[in-house]
Amino acid sequence: MSMQESHDGTWAVCDGGGYEGHPRVFLDTSKSGVTVCPYCSKQVAVTEGKE
Repeated sequence: MSMQESHDGTWAVCDGGGYEGHPRVFLDTSKSGVTVCPYCSKQVAVTEGKE
């Protein structure tokens, strides 16, 4: 699975990864720090201190 996070921790990108992936979606993590991809149900949590 391909997952990217923004440098400021306000969004993440998920595309499902690989041949059987899904459309790229931008996931908002600014409100609670946690979000779930609507396609593959991957849970994304913002990690503190990541450079």
